[in-house]
Amino acid sequence: MHQVKRILPWWRMVYTKNTPRLTPLYMPLNIDEFLSNPRHKRLTFDLFDTLIFRKSGGHRSIFLLFGKELYRKGLISISPERFARQRDLFETRARRNNNWQEIQFEDIYREMFLSFEFDVNTELLMNEEMRIEAEQICAIPGIPYTLDRVREQYGNVIFVSDMYLPHSFLENHIKELGIWKPGDTLYLSSEYGLQKRHGLFKVVMEKENLTPSELFHFGDSPLHDVDSAKRESIGVQHCKYALENRSEKILNDHSFQTEGYTSIMAGCSRIVRLKGNGLSNLKKTAWDTGASVTGPLVFLFAQWIIEQAEQKKIKELCFLARDAYFPYKAVKLLLEKQPDIDLNIRYVYGSRFTYNPLNINELSPDEWESLTNVSGYKYSTLHDLQAALYCEKESFLHYMKQLGFNESDWDRVLADDELEKIKNHAISDPAFNNEIVQGVKDFQKLTLEHFKDGEKESGSVALIDAGWTTNSHAPFYDFIKKSGYDKVRFFYIGLTAKKTKIPADVVDTFIFNNSVNRGINRQNVYYNRPVETLLMANHGRTRSFVKKNGSVEAVLDPPENREFIEGYFEQYEKGIMAFLEEMVPHFERSTPFHDHRSAAEELITRFWRKPTKDEAQLWSKLDWEYDPLGTKTYPLASPYRYTDAWKTFKEGKLPESYSQFWSGGAEQITPSNELFVMRKAVSARNFVNRVADKLPGTVKDVMIRPAARFLKN
Repeated sequence: MHQVKRILPWWRMVYTKNTPRLTPLYMPLNIDEFLSNPRHKRLTFDLFDTLIFRKSGGHRSIFLLFGKELYRKGLISISPERFARQRDLFETRARRNNNWQEIQFEDIYREMFLSFEFDVNTELLMNEEMRIEAEQICAIPGIPYTLDRVREQYGNVIFVSDMYLPHSFLENHIKELGIWKPGDTLYLSSEYGLQKRHGLFKVVMEKENLTPSELFHFGDSPLHDVDSAKRESIGVQHCKYALENRSEKILNDHSFQTEGYTSIMAGCSRIVRLKGNGLSNLKKTAWDTGASVTGPLVFLFAQWIIEQAEQKKIKELCFLARDAYFPYKAVKLLLEKQPDIDLNIRYVYGSRFTYNPLNINELSPDEWESLTNVSGYKYSTLHDLQAALYCEKESFLHYMKQLGFNESDWDRVLADDELEKIKNHAISDPAFNNEIVQGVKDFQKLTLEHFKDGEKESGSVALIDAGWTTNSHAPFYDFIKKSGYDKVRFFYIGLTAKKTKIPADVVDTFIFNNSVNRGINRQNVYYNRPVETLLMANHGRTRSFVKKNGSVEAVLDPPENREFIEGYFEQYEKGIMAFLEEMVPHFERSTPFHDHRSAAEELITRFWRKPTKDEAQLWSKLDWEYDPLGTKTYPLASPYRYTDAWKTFKEGKLPESYSQFWSGGAEQITPSNELFVMRKAVSARNFVNRVADKLPGTVKDVMIRPAARFLKN
């Protein structure tokens, strides 16, 4: 027990003595512990964001959707965005004209009709707004069962809400949602002209013949619920489980840029997220990330892909493993639910291991490097070389024995001179050379057969992937062009490379394209890291192809990050798919002035730069490949140590290295003492920089600049 000092509202200071510390409820109500308290004679509940919520987010998003509907029906001539701002302004004006006391629905429209001339009457507009509200309001999952438990104990439920909507409308709608049942009581501020902080709780106690100690309230608002109840000495529980999370707030913040589209996404995210409330902690985090971050990102990317394909008149879409796994599922779901989309899609296995050999017709020193070198990392064992050269094991061992190698050397890392000896022998020995070239050609035939599997129209195709440099896709692009495709395009999330090996005019990017300096690309945000993390698939990289039972199958490595895949991937994927299912009915093609990219980009940036502690604990379990061969990996994030303080001081920021690849995640999982030291190191470096800026130039030349060079090295 302790004393709490609060200001409620800002002009009135309130002291509450002997108030137990409030623990916000972040999960659906476990009502039993409150029902078992003998002091509680009745429980009261706020409505919005405690028992029900608007799918599209806050009331301002409702006004935007309302404006869109009025504009579509020709009832207003101003833009939906302007109408939404005016609707909010008129509500504020009505409250001010009523001395900030509660108002009724009619008061708002009375103010509107004083300022605007409409061709329709007030009642029609009010009914239209209530219809939009009815479509958007839904019950929080599990709440109807909770309220039934309250009715078993007390006979009915008491609802207390600050709301301008009419009593009859709200009562009828929550009845349809299973919230209100005969015998329940609804106290509305618009009915009594009093908000909770102005005396509505006193009305409830008077009508129900209760004392403050016999009443206990549940609500989400710190001001209208928590502080107002405490001012009347009523017990209160602060409920946060249904409030928007940070990703949903980002989507709502972009509502006016997208004509309310991202607000609908925020609502779908919240619906799905709340359905996962029964999961354990990190499984719940996996579900929430899928519903609130990856789901919206994938849906916006999938919508952009469909629009680009329709604009470019391309019917065939190939989603390249593994980063296009979830975009493929999103587009597939849209095709099933939206019959007006005429596209043929397929998921194509491949990787830099399978792309490199596609342009090889003979074995020369350059082609040898293409076969045995992946993004600068060389195969260094006989085992890896045999697979890379597409030779049978027995035949390959025969040639190796000619060079003095034995089976005991199969998995030994070879020296550079040994690798050079094998290379020279493969190029100079006609039999060995021909076997490698024939193996590569057989592999190319299998690759093309796999690529064409499921194809309906040949000649034009779009290839979808996360993007970044195009280096690994260049051989694949050339191979497809030579195979008879005259129109090949790439749809990427982003392109980080300034120069590409694929013609720039065949590449389209969703968020940014550094090769032409277009799109949204923040400094020091390495988009490939969070995007590849979020778009991870549940299978390993593609090594090769084999033919079985008349069809081509991919040879896959075991999946990386087995702990995450076995423990959390199922809930992560379910969260994504549940969001997509919820959002698909709202699919609409964007107008030229919609800006979906900024919402998607901000979702990525927030997740990477400022993750929650639970997000950091979950995703830091993933390993990041140090090299494309997968021979060395690091965790995505590790806690900072005291020894990192010197590097922090040198760089002036929390360092990113292979041991702390994700600085945002590392910061969240670092113990408080170590993190305190790291932040002090940043402050110290900033102080040194400020002092150095004020010193004369001669002093800088003699002392500061040599010291800076020392720190840098």
